[in-house]
Amino acid sequence: MSIGFGIGAIFSWLMVLVNLALVALGVAVLVLSIKVLLLLIQALRIYIRKNSG
Repeated sequence: MSIGFGIGAIFSWLMVLVNLALVALGVAVLVLSIKVLLLLIQALRIYIRKNSG
């Protein structure tokens, strides 16, 4: 009984850690994509400014 409970507790902890890792990964990807998008917008503005000027 105690061995089964121990395995269950370890499994639930592993699931929690996996969920936290997935959330962290999602946040990191979101931040990176926003930074890339801002860089693209900045580059596009510079490009338009050079062409119009």
